[in-house]
Amino acid sequence: MNKFLIYALSDPQTGEIRYVGKTESVPKFRLNHHMFRARNGERHHVYCWIRKLLSNNTKPLMEIVEECPSHDSLIEAEQFYISYLRSIGFRLTNHTDGGEGCIGYRHTPEAKAKMSQNQLGKKRGP
Repeated sequence: MNKFLIYALSDPQTGEIRYVGKTESVPKFRLNHHMFRARNGERHHVYCWIRKLLSNNTKPLMEIVEECPSHDSLIEAEQFYISYLRSIGFRLTNHTDGGEGCIGYRHTPEAKAKMSQNQLGKKRGP
């Protein structure tokens, strides 16, 4: 049976929570996956933050925040914790509001201009 877990990654020196996530796997595996992606140069805010910690010979602390009864409640709980922690001033590295997909993500004006430029001259299907 899967466990549906909400977790937080925090700075080991300050204790500040910097990321909230969800997992249905063993927490240690999920943390190792974050570390792997950071070491391999992925360019998301959370991985840049983890690389900064690694450069100081530290790594994020992982704490289980909540165990949920179902996948649907897991999505809702992640959205709740991200929203709540942001509302009280935590500087989360989450790009979206949580859940499934890209809820809450906003492209920068520069990114929008680049995407628009890349589409110029392309033929569109019916």
